[in-house]
Amino acid sequence: MLKLTIEEIAAIIRPCGLSNTKAKAIWHLSKMLFELYHGKVPSTFDALEKLPGVGHKTASVVMSQGFQTPAFPVDTHIHRCAKRWGLSH
Repeated sequence: MLKLTIEEIAAIIRPCGLSNTKAKAIWHLSKMLFELYHGKVPSTFDALEKLPGVGHKTASVVMSQGFQTPAFPVDTHIHRCAKRWGLSH
């Protein structure tokens, strides 16, 4: 990813939406992974959530799928509904 420009990344991911913002995050995230973690994805929630564009849901997906750590990825919409229904706080 670091060999591509932010504009090239944006062109590739354009169908996903918000490509300009996501492309910047992808490029900067890639740079951090290379410089700080020698190209390896960190295996803690704290380290993952410090990466650009990675929130708690994405970190939960990476932890559960990549590192077999128990996690329950919940997006903003599910969280809001669960709160309204009294299932969480």
